[in-house]
Amino acid sequence: MSFKRPVSALLIAATLAVPMTLATPAEAGNGAAAAFGFAAGAMIGAAAAQPRYYRPAPAYVAYYPVRSHRVCEFRPRVDRWGEVIGSRRVCWREAY
Repeated sequence: MSFKRPVSALLIAATLAVPMTLATPAEAGNGAAAAFGFAAGAMIGAAAAQPRYYRPAPAYVAYYPVRSHRVCEFRPRVDRWGEVIGSRRVCWREAY
């Protein structure tokens, strides 16, 4: 059973119970209790309808300078004992 179902049932029951306990038929004059109940229900409903997480807008960042060029070199590959087992081409961006 998910968490949302019991919580929403509890909120509905609380929203309906509060105006019923505040205003009896003998005191119901100006509808303040009904307005309070409507406002409480609207606030709870608006809060429950909100999404859980807002993803931030993507940040576009220039990772390299505008005027750059590619530089490559061969670097030795070394095993855990320090012996050279070959070489590998490694490239990166460099500013002019």
